[in-house]
Amino acid sequence: MKISIVGLGGISQKYYLPILSTNEKLELQIFARTADTIQKTQTIWRIQKSAADIDDVIAWNPDAAFVLTPSSTHYEIVKKLLKSGIDVFVEKPATLHTEQTQELAELAQNLGRISMVGFNRRYTPLHQRGKEYWGSRKIEFAEFVKFRKNPFHESARDHIYDDTIHLVDSMRYFCGEVTLAHKELRMDRQLITCTGIFNIMDGGVATVVNTMRSGEWRENYILSGDGLTMEIQAFSALSTYQGDEHRCWNENYAGGTDPLIGRGFSGEINHFLQCVTTRQNPQTDLSDSIMTQKLVENLSD
Repeated sequence: MKISIVGLGGISQKYYLPILSTNEKLELQIFARTADTIQKTQTIWRIQKSAADIDDVIAWNPDAAFVLTPSSTHYEIVKKLLKSGIDVFVEKPATLHTEQTQELAELAQNLGRISMVGFNRRYTPLHQRGKEYWGSRKIEFAEFVKFRKNPFHESARDHIYDDTIHLVDSMRYFCGEVTLAHKELRMDRQLITCTGIFNIMDGGVATVVNTMRSGEWRENYILSGDGLTMEIQAFSALSTYQGDEHRCWNENYAGGTDPLIGRGFSGEINHFLQCVTTRQNPQTDLSDSIMTQKLVENLSD
């Protein structure tokens, strides 16, 4: 399978290239705007084929492309690739405007192309274990919280689209569809805390909190209902409480087990490649991502 990697920045180097470059079933091409970036990446990952123009990517006729460029460039690049008959994986967010994502989703559907948006939390083994364990139990209350040490975006919208979006999509993954009931953004030149309260369609309430002046990085989820409480410390531990019974699963990815698996990147990449082969819709295709993006826009507007 021929795969183009469009964008060679930090997320590409840290998560995608280590996985894709070791897959012997793939023939890779890399794309960047600067020759220096291409040369350095070729040296590190031993990839021969390269392109410095998106038209050169298209001319190579890949089966699929991973779009890992800055979010502001996604719309034009993905649109051009889809129109050229290329299946596309794009890092979240798909675009910075819901109407653009809607346009791309309709384009992919009309052209019969596979499209997928990278929400890695859905593909972590620990989170998948939690969703399976919870099963069809009713959620009365759920909480999705992310702590950061410092704010790192100038605008609230940029932060919510880049960071809070993970909490919103994880909420949808565990709770199903929701509607925003209340929001509160606290600013001190930059976004300090984003809080959202959501009504779960099947009943119950979910909250999302993203706060930026904490003592450590941490991401926690709690689900409660039907006599069960489940807590997930993202990527590291899953605990369940039911009466006198307490169960716990620990994952030490940071301490040695492959973090690319533990953080869901291997899972989402393999899922996409399988969908390209089987022509089945990915779990997080462009159409599904619109639901997450609308909630994100509601929070940031």
